[in-house]
Amino acid sequence: MKLIILKFWIYLLIILSFLFYLLPISAYATSYRRPLVVTSIFPFYDFAKEIAGDYAEVSLLLPPGASPHCWEPKPSDVARLKHADIIILVGPLEPWANVVLKAIKCKAHFVIRAAQGANLIKKGHGNKEIDPHVWLDFKWDTVIVKRIAHALCSVDPTHQNFYQKRAQRLIRELLYLDQQYSNTIKSLGLKYLVIAGHGAFSYLCRRYGLKQISLSGISPDAQPTVLRLIHIINFIKKHHIKSFFYEETGPKKPAITIEEETGVRAWPLTPAASLTKEEIKQHVTFLQLMYKNLYYIKRAFNQQ
Repeated sequence: MKLIILKFWIYLLIILSFLFYLLPISAYATSYRRPLVVTSIFPFYDFAKEIAGDYAEVSLLLPPGASPHCWEPKPSDVARLKHADIIILVGPLEPWANVVLKAIKCKAHFVIRAAQGANLIKKGHGNKEIDPHVWLDFKWDTVIVKRIAHALCSVDPTHQNFYQKRAQRLIRELLYLDQQYSNTIKSLGLKYLVIAGHGAFSYLCRRYGLKQISLSGISPDAQPTVLRLIHIINFIKKHHIKSFFYEETGPKKPAITIEEETGVRAWPLTPAASLTKEEIKQHVTFLQLMYKNLYYIKRAFNQQ
């Protein structure tokens, strides 16, 4: 009888020890929640996804084909912002942000404003209008990537080695992209980038020593004037420009008019702030879009 009781207590101790061993794992499993990252435009969404992998939930506010210059968040978007751990914005591109974040009493650990600290390009009367397209400077993108990685490591230190390795890989890819653009533009001897659309490529042009000549201003919503259209046509003729560009997702009519008046071919470029539905289905990345831009630049000026 004593032997049976002894065995009972031994088995009970073994079971209790096993349950005690599992308790920390179970508690961790129920308490762990993937960080929620909410981004305003596609490039930052793509950077965050690339760095975080499956360890964070990354969400994009801007819907397919929408213009970030005039888009404003819906109630469901505001709800996402309210629960976000990390929010990534451009800064000058989201006039709604300060009001919304204040209204929801934003509790995000990090609100990254990508344009903060950049050498911003200012245009318009009295240089009061800030050009927000900073993501088209690939060297500056490496700074943005470091900020995203730092935020993820701070919010989720358990996976910081993973985040840091992925960020370093992305930085190397961006620097290689930057070098490819620099080499190509030098080899082609380009001076001007003529855009039959809004002036989204100023940072890219400044980075590689080009001058952007655009049909309209910083915002695609600004309607180009007939005088500006005539100016572009005359500029192409005067400087013997071999090719010009239009925005893939923008209106095609101005580019068609310029082609007819000059006999010069138009090629597509994308500022990549948002994707089309087809690009989303194909899981297109920011780097792929930028290499596609480079491909069209090469083709445009190597027609002979």
